[in-house]
Amino acid sequence: MHVKRPTERRADALAAVDWVRIDPMTDDDIARQIAANPDVPADLSDAPADGLLLAACHSHFVRS
Repeated sequence: MHVKRPTERRADALAAVDWVRIDPMTDDDIARQIAANPDVPADLSDAPADGLLLAACHSHFVRS
């Protein structure tokens, strides 16, 4: 049995991407797709660090 190494799996994953569709996407296109997907968690990258734990706890209890 051949077990694929991480570099082989990475190469397979990159080869499976439809780069012709992905390359022309703008940041606005990506933001619209994220906003339209209800399964994507809130973007907390700009949140102050002291609010991250509270936000994580809140989203856990809201979804449960």
